[in-house]
Amino acid sequence: MVQKGATNVAPEDVLARVFRAATAMTESTAPAGSPPPGIGRRLAAGIGAQGLSNIVVIVGQLASVPVFLTAWGPGLYADWLVLASVAGLLALGDCGLHGFLSNALRAAWARGDEAAGRRILQSGLGAYAVLTGCLAAAVVAAVALDAPALLRLSTPENAGATLLLLALAVVVLLPRGLVATVHSARGRFHREVMGITLTYGAQIGAGILTALAGGSPLHAAAAQLAAAVVVGWGVLLRELRCDYGHVSLRPLPPTRAELRLLARKAPLYAVDQGSVVIVVNAPVILLGWLAPAAAVVTFTTVRTFTGLVRQTARQAATALGLEMARMHACGDRAGAGRLYAAGGPVVGCAVALLAAAAWGAGPAVFRLWTHGAMPFDPVTGAAFLAGALIQVPAYGAAGLLRLVDRPESVATAQAAETAAIILLGLLLIPRGGAAGAALAVTLAEAVASMPLHLRAAGRLLGQSTLRLALRSYAVAALALVLAMLAFIASSRVAPPDGIFGLALFMAAWTAVAIPALIGALFIGHRVWVRERLERMLCRVRWPGRAILPGGRHARR
Repeated sequence: MVQKGATNVAPEDVLARVFRAATAMTESTAPAGSPPPGIGRRLAAGIGAQGLSNIVVIVGQLASVPVFLTAWGPGLYADWLVLASVAGLLALGDCGLHGFLSNALRAAWARGDEAAGRRILQSGLGAYAVLTGCLAAAVVAAVALDAPALLRLSTPENAGATLLLLALAVVVLLPRGLVATVHSARGRFHREVMGITLTYGAQIGAGILTALAGGSPLHAAAAQLAAAVVVGWGVLLRELRCDYGHVSLRPLPPTRAELRLLARKAPLYAVDQGSVVIVVNAPVILLGWLAPAAAVVTFTTVRTFTGLVRQTARQAATALGLEMARMHACGDRAGAGRLYAAGGPVVGCAVALLAAAAWGAGPAVFRLWTHGAMPFDPVTGAAFLAGALIQVPAYGAAGLLRLVDRPESVATAQAAETAAIILLGLLLIPRGGAAGAALAVTLAEAVASMPLHLRAAGRLLGQSTLRLALRSYAVAALALVLAMLAFIASSRVAPPDGIFGLALFMAAWTAVAIPALIGALFIGHRVWVRERLERMLCRVRWPGRAILPGGRHARR
């Protein structure tokens, strides 16, 4: 460990040394079979944290729609969605710093290079200090020029102040991502995820409580900014001070060599980060320009509901990608390849099961969720769910490429997807409204980004992407058929148009989902999971005896 009084490492091009060392490591020969020591615990913690995060996101998104619709009405709520999307575009101002510096920090500390990691963290914070100051000044100038007038809002009153507060909430959190990476760089990815979850929950909760109290969008934006500062930063800084007191967060100016490396690498990461921001917000902005306000609300609500399928898959792929990146940084290319091959079918199975659940329960959930104000659009929902299923082989590839030093591949794929979404949106939204926007998103992902992600990941790990894609699609198709059969069987007893029908469908779905997920694992991983479950059960004792006899466990 680095002592508190240790001096800083000489700052000559530390980031370049980190990545040269990480990519020059030779491949190791990790034994096949069970997961390496420690990876199971980290994966369980990471995926568990992602699962809890998904629940918080689900609750926040599902609760916000009826609350905002009831409190503000469809017109004002549509304005809020447009303003929030415009403010979200400010995440483009990160300029790729988070992706590049976070990967560099994780790579340095994964190899035990404490001095290089400390230098990356401090010089990165120095760069962020300048960046966020410039962005805040630009936001104030843009609002002073009456930027909301260009958005064709139905209620322009206080729109400028609302946009200013929403934008500042985005800007103030930009450096937080790099600081929170300290958790995952120390092998505690779940702590990083939980911090992000707490920040999101505090912001969305502040907005909901403000609307319930009769507050306007301006008041909700102010509450979200306060939550970003108090919860987003306050809780994180307290955790780091308690857990990693030796880690210095004092910003230092980057050297010329570091600035040159940032100028060369960060724009590639910026394309990836910026493309994600555009993909999320551009369809809403285009709908605001080219379609009625009802189409904006329909698209947003259906994407919120069906997007839970994508979020679950991407979160699981992020946990897998973090472990694959750790193996790759340590030279275990073969181990990373095995984990990549094992993760695809499991993610595909989960996506198919969740897609069937969303499709079967969609109409009833929308009636309960929106209090009958917004019906489930089957065409828009089908387009989003089809896109989630098409992307099955690419979730793990995208998760890996974003966490290793392969920004060129990710930037190419994301740039192609972004251009395709904008072009297809301009063509399809005037004709199809919300369904046209959803179809544009699905087609752009399937045609533009997915093949490039698979090709780059296959080259990186020496894996056959065609074989992985076929196996993932086969597992997903089987899981989808089983889940739809459960839906049909439960519907014959009680249609899922009320609480009882939904509960019956979810019981039948659960009875199918658990065996399907376990069956999607490789044999070695199934054995590993079974052994861990048996050990957990052996620790649970009834009075005088264990649930599983000790002799049986000992014979194993």
